[in-house]
Amino acid sequence: MRNHHIGRLAFLLILFGLAATDCRAAFVVNENFSGALDPNLTASANNGWTISTVTGEAIFDKPGGNGNGGASIGTNYQLTGDFLIRARTRFESGISPAESGVLDGHTVASNPGFNDVFFINGTQINANMFASPFFFSNSSNPGVMDALFQIRRVGATIFLEYDTTPTSGATGFVTLSQATSSDANFIGPVTANIFATQEFGSTDPNRVIFDDLFISSDGVLGLFIPSAGVPEPGSLALLALSLFGFAFTRARCRSQARRSGTGSLSSRETRRANVSTRSQFVKSMQACGSVGPFVSHMISLITWRSTKPYPG
Repeated sequence: MRNHHIGRLAFLLILFGLAATDCRAAFVVNENFSGALDPNLTASANNGWTISTVTGEAIFDKPGGNGNGGASIGTNYQLTGDFLIRARTRFESGISPAESGVLDGHTVASNPGFNDVFFINGTQINANMFASPFFFSNSSNPGVMDALFQIRRVGATIFLEYDTTPTSGATGFVTLSQATSSDANFIGPVTANIFATQEFGSTDPNRVIFDDLFISSDGVLGLFIPSAGVPEPGSLALLALSLFGFAFTRARCRSQARRSGTGSLSSRETRRANVSTRSQFVKSMQACGSVGPFVSHMISLITWRSTKPYPG
């Protein structure tokens, strides 16, 4: 009975440790431009525009003498379900500003479109809702040249927002445009982008600086390469402790079974109940998408082993 309780405790520790990962945002890109670009992103530029990363910032430059053109960094995959696209955008004093901000590109082939929130004409901010079935724009002029822009979808509603205090922890967002629709294009997959563009023919040099690009979504279409980040120490410790608990319990029970000659761990009904519970847990965690391949394999192996008789 004591070993039975130890086994349950170890399993609960696995449940608690793995639940520490957030199932609500299974696909995340957190790009601070301090090294090589995240493999889920692609940079592109034309008509003299360039993109460089310096001291943790992405600098979009257009030399003087060039007319229209632009540059962007966007996802190689498509976001599905609820999503968030956020980036900090700023200008340098004395350099002509370009249109710049964040954009979601809707990808339904029959009626594509986009939504964007961005700087235009210096300190003016526009929020265009141009994804079918909508076509409208709102603007504001808070008089700043440094802001956080974000686009988020919650259910069937998309919000275009800005925060003019980007160093305060993204706590002061203002919704400039929002819309709700069940249109297949509006709630369908999108790409996430930051962009800078000149479309009014000005030949002045332009420079835009981006930082803190964050993209999250419930799901994806296409290839997504998970981050190679290190798991939380607390989660790793709980997982290690729980796996050790299972190993210790199994070894002790096997030893007692050999000495007693019973050849069984517990009653058949109890074993069936334990296996059923573990199987349901494995399926739910795998469906959530927060379990890595190694952990998923280990839990599946433990579940499979629970169905096998111990040698007498």
